[in-house]
Amino acid sequence: MMRGSDRPIVASGRGTQSLLGNQVEVAASGHEALETIGRSPLDLLVPLARRTVFCTGDVVTADVHAFLETTGCPVLTKPFDLAQYFDAVARAARC
Repeated sequence: MMRGSDRPIVASGRGTQSLLGNQVEVAASGHEALETIGRSPLDLLVPLARRTVFCTGDVVTADVHAFLETTGCPVLTKPFDLAQYFDAVARAARC
């Protein structure tokens, strides 16, 4: 599952995962994501599970950087390429 407000990022991630044969659910909000989770099991959830990939353009702000460091989760810094995306998803899947 992907949850996000950045439509190009979500569309790219969904399209890429579909090419790999993965079914991707997309939620526009946290509430919608929780409803979807309640209806069907998921293998990987981005970003509402311990298997989280954070995607952000803000790693400069001290409190954002500090938060990301404490999570131990993979972080994709915008802009990123597909190799970085695949790496982050693979690292999250191993958690």
